[in-house]
This record gives sequence, C-alpha cells and structure tokens, in this order.
Amino acid sequence: MGSLQNSSQETVGTTTTTTAVSFAACGGSGTESSGPTLPAPNLTASVAISQVTTVSVQNAGSSLQSNVPVTFGQVFAAGQVASSESVTGKLGGSALPLQVDVKARHADGSLRHAVISAVLPQLAAGQTQAISLDKTATVATSATISPTSLTNAGFTAKVKVAMGPECYSASAEDLLKNVTATPWLEGPLVNEWLVSAPLKTVGGVEHPHLTARFAIRAYTGLNKARVDVTIENNWAYESNPQNFTYNAEILVGGQSVYTKMALNHYHHARWRQTFWWGATPQTHVNHNAAYLMASKAVPNYDPNLTVSEAGLSALQTKWTNSANGPMGPG
Repeated sequence: MGSLQNSSQETVGTTTTTTAVSFAACGGSGTESSGPTLPAPNLTASVAISQVTTVSVQNAGSSLQSNVPVTFGQVFAAGQVASSESVTGKLGGSALPLQVDVKARHADGSLRHAVISAVLPQLAAGQTQAISLDKTATVATSATISPTSLTNAGFTAKVKVAMGPECYSASAEDLLKNVTATPWLEGPLVNEWLVSAPLKTVGGVEHPHLTARFAIRAYTGLNKARVDVTIENNWAYESNPQNFTYNAEILVGGQSVYTKMALNHYHHARWRQTFWWGATPQTHVNHNAAYLMASKAVPNYDPNLTVSEAGLSALQTKWTNSANGPMGPG
C-alpha cells in the first residue's frame, strides 16, 4: 500500500546516484492516428420536482466550443435529495441530461456527494451558462461503454522513465486491454476506469519502487478522453526506500505531451499530470457558494467580501513564477 503524502512534500532520506539518460533508449514518439468514433450515449428522460442548486460553466477559451464535456463534484444538504430520488439538469429552461455517480450518502440515506457529468451543446467564447440541478423521481439508464470501445477508437497513453542504463514504461491502453479496470464513473454519458502497474523494462522487469496509475475518463460519442497520470514512489513496506532521478515523458495518442528532465523523485511521494486525448475542453466550473455553505460542506464566510483583481493577479503571478512542477514546493 502506498502512503498518502503529497508530492509537494520532500521527505529526507537516502538519495541514489542513479541519473537520468536520454529518451533515445526508450524509443521515439509516434504520431497520432484517428480511429472509429465512440458509440453515442443512450439516455432516458426524467421529470423534475424542484431545484436544488445551480452550477455555472464558463468557456475559458477564445472560440466557440461545441459538445462540451463537463464533470464536477457536488455536495448536497442532508435530507434534500432522498435515497429514492436523483438529480437531473436544465440549461436555459431546456432539459439537460446528467449522469449522477453517487459517492456518499448522509446517515438518513439522502444524497451527500456525487460526481455529476453533462455535455453542453455549445459555449460561445467567454460565455457562462448556468446548469440548474433539480430533484427527480427517475434516473438515467445505466448503459455504459467498455474500455474496449475506447481502445478500438484509437486511444493510447504511455509514460516512459529513462533512468541509468534502463528505460521503464507503462501503457494505459495495454492495461485497459489486459487488466480488470476499477470503474470510478459508470453511465451513459461518461465512464472512467482506474488501472495501475509497476513501471517495467522492455524485458518485463519491474521497478521495485516506481508505479504508474492511470485514470481514464471517456465521454460517449465524443472521441474525447481525459487521462490522469500519476507516478508513485511511495510503497510503505518496500525495502530500501530512496529518491530516484530520471527523465520522464508522457505520450497521449502517440504524441509527446509532457517531458521533465532530471526529475528528482523523493521517496514516499507522488506526482501527477492530466491531459486530453482529442480536443481539450476549455471550461471553468463555478459552484453556488451560498448553497455550499448551506449544505455545511464548507464553513460560513462573509459573501460580501471581495478580493481585488490586482490582488488575484498578484497571486497568479506568484504561483506561475514558483517551483510548482513535480516535487516542487508550490
């Protein structure tokens, strides 16, 4: 079992003399190829009872976006959405199909926390649209797509680590094909699978400490998938824990999307990066702060307090100029 220490925290320990090597040992990057389209979602209508809250979605890009996938977490006040009820959506007064993956319930069985997904038809540049979250007596069908649907559509994602004379790697598509994936989201709009494996050499030799974890979120019918990649050096009971220095590369769809040279990966730590296969949605989700406070998920605070744009800009500049990459203090 790995520890839960955040990658931004350095742990004092023994550092190896192993150094990173060129990516040439790992093979060159390929080119992205198109494949079959993922099947379209199968949804059923639902009848709304009353509004619970709203969530705003803003187009953070500079151009019109169509068929915009959105997934966010939402908390609910105790007793508001009973165990026999679910949540549906409205956008501009029209029904918006939602997928609600329940993750926690209150002691009375009412909904406490869910991961909610939707696909917005369009978002103009800079536009903000409000999704109304309404109670409903019915729910969407449980139709899902399989990992095979995604890999058949051409999805690939891989991480490579060049260290000393060896190159280690892990392939998300290989794991989806050959390992039983753990589902995180299941439904007609989106499915997310969790897979993991030790980094291995071309000969199949496992690295004793480094593990890759992938969370792959596929949106039905959109040929889009979100790829969350985590590299861990945090096994709690593995002997001789130590730091490792290596060159890291992540490829999605055969294209190199991230490289980090001479990364000093502290022991009992992990680092994480997120990418998209297919066009990257440019969105910002804004929850209803008053409802979050009313749900008691967050403390009460004065909603009339504001932070100046200059103050926000200064914080952004400070963050951008800080060492906020893997193993950085942020």
